[in-house]
Amino acid sequence: MYVIKRNGESEQIFYDKIQTRINSLTGNLDTNYVDIARISQKVISGLYPGVKTRDLDNLAAETSAYMSTIHPDYARLAARISVSNLQKETDASFSKTMSILSKQTDPNSGKFAGFIKPSLMEVIDKYGDIIDEKVGFDIFIFILI
Repeated sequence: MYVIKRNGESEQIFYDKIQTRINSLTGNLDTNYVDIARISQKVISGLYPGVKTRDLDNLAAETSAYMSTIHPDYARLAARISVSNLQKETDASFSKTMSILSKQTDPNSGKFAGFIKPSLMEVIDKYGDIIDEKVGFDIFIFILI
């Protein structure tokens, strides 16, 4: 069985890679309650030829969220998996990502979606290089929130 990676390449699926990916996001979680092998087994049971890695991440996040009734750290793990997945789908450049978002239109109406306020985009256009180089995407998002 194979998986389609984010770059479009096919690769054989390895159980250990799925478990390692999930385990890498468990820092400071109570691993006495959070059973990584159990989550990995549920993800493996949902595999099919040609599954995309983003779909594996979504399945792992959904499985973890479902298991949050067992322990709240599963919800934390679900959030971490989801955020990590989104980060892999997003350009590393904060200013480039914001520029793309600022130009988005509603697919149904074709109207400007307005994800980014023009006043914020002016600041990003002016200082984007500095933000990308000195501050970085994660920190700037944290500052905005």
